[in-house]
Amino acid sequence: MIKRFLAVIMILSLAASICGCSGKNDASVISESREEISTDVKSQDQADPGKADESADNGTDDGDREETAGSSGDGNTDGQSGSDQTARTAAEIVSSMTVGWNLGNTMDSFGKGNSLAAETYWSNPVTTQEIIDAVHDQGFNTIRVPVTWAEHLGPAPDYKIDEKWLERVAEIVDYCMNDDMFVILNTHHETEFWLKVNGDQEALCSELSAIWKQIAERFKDYGDNLIFEGMNEPRTKGTPQEWNGGTYEERKTVDAMNQAFYKTVRESGGNNATRSLMLCGYGHSPNSAALTAITIPEDDPYIIVAVHAYTPYFFTYEASGGYSVWDSSNISDIKSLASDLNPCCDHGIRKR
Repeated sequence: MIKRFLAVIMILSLAASICGCSGKNDASVISESREEISTDVKSQDQADPGKADESADNGTDDGDREETAGSSGDGNTDGQSGSDQTARTAAEIVSSMTVGWNLGNTMDSFGKGNSLAAETYWSNPVTTQEIIDAVHDQGFNTIRVPVTWAEHLGPAPDYKIDEKWLERVAEIVDYCMNDDMFVILNTHHETEFWLKVNGDQEALCSELSAIWKQIAERFKDYGDNLIFEGMNEPRTKGTPQEWNGGTYEERKTVDAMNQAFYKTVRESGGNNATRSLMLCGYGHSPNSAALTAITIPEDDPYIIVAVHAYTPYFFTYEASGGYSVWDSSNISDIKSLASDLNPCCDHGIRKR
């Protein structure tokens, strides 16, 4: 029964910045990134996305962009506003995603403080409608918008998000909605600041809830093309378990934070009652211990579990000595990953 309520996204990253592993030192080098989103773990050659099949653009072409602007693909005729009476399940949404692109090293940049200049601090240009249009026109129908909020927050307990920063994020989301794309909006490099999963669980859940309460309120009238991803790779940095599923206590903390995120968004009203929400295990790891520690809310068909997997490694991550074309000759890597995930999907991930 779990498969009725759960969609697992396999994110195959083609640059280190996609999953947030790269720090500022990488930013001036990695200015373009893309990710393939697949629900059936079938092989696809994405060495050069080129001009993807017209069906990949979620039913929109150049001729009707003006007519569909702001429709957010959910059947609403009034753009991003209005009650979402026909929200698709998470499984339906994931199956409609084709190939995705990550707007990395942009709104997730940090080190500039509370300033809109943070958007370009890691050497990427200001995001424009034209840039999003160009991505859309290459056949991408999904964009992940990573956002680091930490430097744009007020003090506890409200952790008020700077209004200008929040509105700039909304502007970029609107660019994507204008092209009828799926958008994944998250909290990103928070582990560089306050998100330390070996810290006080109550304090962590409180701050995450405060942040998502504000984000959820700002976007509550958007349609189901907008997906919220609660965290990015929550983990304790620099430990032997950082990329190996964490400790038992750390996994429990991540699960508690998932539940805090879920409860906050669901209680915020509007279309958030049926918005697809992405949960993750410790570090977004495909490790079975990390995955089986995730508690899936009962009877909610709008839940996605996200896994970050640099697989095959020499295609997705390692540029030196790697290969630029992935085909069936490398299928063993994907099969191995799938064999680790399938038992968790069938039996191991718990319902609450």
